[in-house]
Amino acid sequence: MYPQIHTEGIILKKRAYLEKDLWIEVYTQSYGRICCLIKNAKDLKNNFHGKIELFSLIDLLIEKREKYIIKNICVKKYFSCFDNNIENLAFAGGIAETTLNIIPENYNPKNYFELLKTSIGILSINNKGLAIFFIFQIKALFLLGYINTHTQCQICNNNFLESDLFVYIDQQENSINCVRCSGNHNLIKIKKHSLNVFNYFIFFPFNDCLNLIISDLKTYQELLIIMQNLNHLSLAKLKSIKFWKDLYNYQPLDS
Repeated sequence: MYPQIHTEGIILKKRAYLEKDLWIEVYTQSYGRICCLIKNAKDLKNNFHGKIELFSLIDLLIEKREKYIIKNICVKKYFSCFDNNIENLAFAGGIAETTLNIIPENYNPKNYFELLKTSIGILSINNKGLAIFFIFQIKALFLLGYINTHTQCQICNNNFLESDLFVYIDQQENSINCVRCSGNHNLIKIKKHSLNVFNYFIFFPFNDCLNLIISDLKTYQELLIIMQNLNHLSLAKLKSIKFWKDLYNYQPLDS
C-alpha cells in the first residue's frame, strides 16, 4: 500500500508520455512543485480526459511511489478566459516558466502557492497583464530571497532624498547609489520613481499594486533592470528565460 496525498494545485506544464499517458508539472499547496504521472490520460473513457488544462486550479489525490501517480482530480476552477486573451495567456506562460526555473522540485516556500493562485486568478479576469506579471515577479523574487527593498545609497548609506530624480545602478558591485556618490563610473541611470514602484510592489497587497498607475513602458524596463542587477543570488537562470529576454522589447498588441 503506497501513501496517498491530497492537496490543491495549479497545473503549470504538461507533456505527452508513451501513447496515452501524461506528465504534468503541478505547484501544490502542501508540497510545492511536483511532477506527476497520469496514466491513460488520453483515453476517451478515462475519468481524467479533458480535465488537464494549463493553469487550472485542481484538487488532486496522489499516490507516492518512486514517482507521483495521480489517482483522482477534481477541477476547482478553469481559467478558460485565457482563450480569448492571447496576451494574458503569454503572461500566464511567463509566470509558469519563471516558477519552473527558480523553484526546485519538492521545495515549498511559504506563501508562494497563494501568490501563484492570486496572480493567475487576477490575470484571468483583468487586462493589465504586464502589471500583473511584474507584480508577481517582484513579489516572488522577494519571497524567495533573491531581491530586497532599496531605500538608501549603498555607498554613503544615506536615504535617497525626495528631491532625487534619478538613482544609479553599479552592475559590477550589484549596488544602487545616489547621485552624490555616482561619480563618473559607467553606471545605469534610472528614475527614482521606478525604484519607488519596485519597493511598493514588494510591500503592498496585490490589488493595491494593481491600482498603481504606470503610464509608460520605460518604468517596466527599469523594473526589469533592477530585478536583474540588484539581487543577493545569481539570477543567471532568469536571464536565460526566453520570456524575460523578450520582455525588455515588449510592445502591447494594440500599440
